[in-house]
Amino acid sequence: MENRVFEYDQSGSETNYSPSGNPDEYGNFLCPDSNQRNPKTFTIGLLKKMILPEGGSVVYNFEAGEMYLDNS
Repeated sequence: MENRVFEYDQSGSETNYSPSGNPDEYGNFLCPDSNQRNPKTFTIGLLKKMILPEGGSVVYNFEAGEMYLDNS
């Protein structure tokens, strides 16, 4: 019987979306805006790793893309 193990992202994307070298300073860090959301958090809950029955694994590195906004 095949058994696959799935692991999901709990920490966010590994990509640094900040214009500065500090990944914790996202957006315009000179004039902070509390309404900006760091795209690093957009990948939380997505599939991160699949461990195959043969012993190998596949690692996924999704990046932030488009964000859906319900305007209705």
